[in-house]
Amino acid sequence: KVIIRTLDIGADKQADYFNLDKEENPALGYRAIRICLTKPEIFKTQLRALYRASAFGQIAIMFPMITAVWEVKRIKEIVAEVKEELHKEGIAFREDMELGIMIETPAAVMVSRELAKEVIIDKGGIAKSADFVAAGMRAVDVVNMCNAGYLDRVRHGYYQLAGQDTSSEEQLLATLIPQGIVCVESALFHYGYSDFAPRKWSIVVPRSMSRTKLELDVLALQTYYVQPELYELGKTKDDFNGVTLPVYDRERTICDCFKIGRASCRERV
Repeated sequence: KVIIRTLDIGADKQADYFNLDKEENPALGYRAIRICLTKPEIFKTQLRALYRASAFGQIAIMFPMITAVWEVKRIKEIVAEVKEELHKEGIAFREDMELGIMIETPAAVMVSRELAKEVIIDKGGIAKSADFVAAGMRAVDVVNMCNAGYLDRVRHGYYQLAGQDTSSEEQLLATLIPQGIVCVESALFHYGYSDFAPRKWSIVVPRSMSRTKLELDVLALQTYYVQPELYELGKTKDDFNGVTLPVYDRERTICDCFKIGRASCRERV
C-alpha cells in the first residue's frame, strides 16, 4: 500500500505561484490543509487524481496539519463531492480508499479524541476499528487512546469510552454479535409471554461460528448453535429498547421452547 499526503506547502516548503505571505510563526500558520480548504478547486483536483489512481492499486490518503474536528468534517464533505462527481462521469475508483490524518501538533491529539468520541456516540456507544479508520483515524491512534485510558476495549477490535457505560446490553449484542438471533427465554420475555427477566441473553448462532467470538465479559449469554438450514427459519426483527435485533417469531419461539425442553420455558407458555 502507498500512502500519499495531500498538498503540504507553507513554512519551509514554499511555492512561488501561491504568493504566500511571510508569517512570524509559519510552522503553525497558513499551510498544508488550511491552504487546501481555502482553495477547494486545487484540493479537489488532487483528490480526483488520487481516487482515479485508486482503481489501479492500493493507495491511501493522508491529510497533514490537522488541528480541529471541523477540518476533518469539511474534508469528508469535499471527498463526498469528488466521489459523486466521479460517479456521474462514470469513472472507476475505490469507494473504500483509506483516509487518515497526520498527528503533528498537540491539538491533533485532542482532535483524535474528539473524533473517537463522535464515532462512538454515532455508533450507539460502541465502535469497531473500521469505524475509526473510516472517520480518518489510524489504527495506532486507537491503540494509543486505549493505552492512555481514554478508550476501553470491549473485545478485540471493539471499543467504548473509558469509564462510561455508554452501551446498553441490546446495543452490545447488536454490535458484537450481529449473527445472534434472540430466542427461547429472551424471546418469550420480549413477546410478553413471561414476566421472568432472563439473567442471560438466549441467542442462536450458526454452528460454524467461532466459539472465541462469544467469549465476552460484558454480556451474559446462553448460546445455542444450529445448522444452517434451521438458522433462518422464523427469523424476524423487532425493537428492543430502541435497538433493532433479530429475533425468532412467536411460533418458532414456542416450538423451540418445547423442543429444548427447558422447564423455565414450559412454565411460561
